[in-house]
Amino acid sequence: MALTDEQRELIKLRIKEHTHPRYTTDILLDQDVILKDLVVYPDILRPEKTSALYFARFLFLNKDIYKDKEVIDMGCGCGIQGILMATYGAHHVLLSDIFQTAVQNTIENIKNAGLESKTSVTQGDLFETIDSTADVIIFNHPFFPAEMDPDIPVTGAMCNDGELIHRFFDEAPRYLNEGGILIMPFFDFAGEINNPEIQGMKHGYTVRKVHAIEIDDENIQKGGFLVYELKKS
Repeated sequence: MALTDEQRELIKLRIKEHTHPRYTTDILLDQDVILKDLVVYPDILRPEKTSALYFARFLFLNKDIYKDKEVIDMGCGCGIQGILMATYGAHHVLLSDIFQTAVQNTIENIKNAGLESKTSVTQGDLFETIDSTADVIIFNHPFFPAEMDPDIPVTGAMCNDGELIHRFFDEAPRYLNEGGILIMPFFDFAGEINNPEIQGMKHGYTVRKVHAIEIDDENIQKGGFLVYELKKS
């Protein structure tokens, strides 16, 4: 598999954009609704300049997906999605990431938000350190079909050659309660290799597109932002 020239250029721009010191940001979820003082560590994607922003807004406006439910936030990054769901109705959220920096970042943001009683955090490769089940698993997975650059940790959140999404789809049913669902975002600009709709159907999931908007934001990227709900057939 090979990146297109446009995809390669976008990744280069994003690497530069996401090379930053520790900082704090506010996330506008809706009119007059702000997730305040979110800390972002170095080597973590900026949530206000990635699909995480649009995914957070989707989750805020669709609280029925996770209200009073057990949730796993896979690949949590700085913790934005899990913190949002714990704040706005989830019964409990388990946040997980393979990278220690992301886990430490998430723990700090949870403490700052006063959500220790509604959340837990673990570090592991997908489900390797998870021993519980959930009603909802969200996964803001790497979109672009390329290998992570080990010298640039942030690329681990951007790029995967397709192995990860297939392993996730194989493992996820064991961690879903009866009737449970997966919720996964995607940018169609990234192509088919990590597209949840295309790859999920290969693993026997019923896939439903629950959100689609066109984004024209020079701080993020241009194209279709999609959110999919997947259920095991």
